[in-house]
Amino acid sequence: CDIGTGSGLLGFWAVQAGARHVYALESNSLIINEARYLAQKNRWQDRITFINKNSLKAELPEKVEVVVGEILGPWGVDEDILKYYDDACRRFLKPSGLLVPSWLELYLLPVQNKKFWEEHISLWSKHYHGIDFSAVRPSALARYYYLQGDKQFKALAVPIRIARYDLYEHKP
Repeated sequence: CDIGTGSGLLGFWAVQAGARHVYALESNSLIINEARYLAQKNRWQDRITFINKNSLKAELPEKVEVVVGEILGPWGVDEDILKYYDDACRRFLKPSGLLVPSWLELYLLPVQNKKFWEEHISLWSKHYHGIDFSAVRPSALARYYYLQGDKQFKALAVPIRIARYDLYEHKP
């Protein structure tokens, strides 16, 4: 079962890996129709059942061996993974079944990035065309930013684990 299947990629990989059948759950009609189309073009339509519902409201005709999902978000728990996995574990998964991912760890690392600082923070200390924008600088400082892989940064400390979730056991 692929919860929040999106384009169907995880379900497609499951089929390629030998899954007998995949239930692909997605609440977005446009996206699930594209996934159906991709499955058809790859001749997997008989091995994947697409269910156009949020997994919390969906019903499956049978319990499954594996529940997969990529509903992590940038902070791991942004997209309510704990709620979705708790529900999927109780309602969809066989007792000996596997959750993928089955655990989640969050780490925090303070970094320094001069270019990023200049583009996103210090610019609010300047005047542009006679307008003082410094009043919004505290807001820019209070936000959190995601440094994608192509950003150069200097680590200011050793990363520390701030949370660990066992997705089999954790209740939302």
